[in-house]
Amino acid sequence: MAIKVKYDDIAFAFDFVSSDRPYINEAYLSKETETLYYDSPYADDDMFDTPPENVISTDDYIQIPHKNDLNLGYRLVRTFVRIHIPEEMSQVALFFNAPGAYARFKDLLKREDLLQEWYQFEADRTESKLRSWCELKGIELED
Repeated sequence: MAIKVKYDDIAFAFDFVSSDRPYINEAYLSKETETLYYDSPYADDDMFDTPPENVISTDDYIQIPHKNDLNLGYRLVRTFVRIHIPEEMSQVALFFNAPGAYARFKDLLKREDLLQEWYQFEADRTESKLRSWCELKGIELED
């Protein structure tokens, strides 16, 4: 039996998980009820359906990945830079050795007039990877 979920719901959960460092915000999909559960140290218990206590110790739930789990963090940045501004590869690598890397990266993209292209590239790759992950996990997406 396939698990059916709206793509927008999975995308929201993915964005929630990816909005901070790994393992800070978490989301889980119940295989039985197709309900998404959220957990965050920043959220009030009233904000979301919180996961059951046994969510980690059972196979009844699928943990929604963080962007780094799908290679959509720095690796995606490197791919974009390699395609569009390879001469800036070493500079971008230096950005990611300190806090504030994405802000500096986006400032560079503004100067190079590539910011909108980056956003489209990131969105396209994210959707493609997320859809592939869902297929791998047996999640049927409804658009």
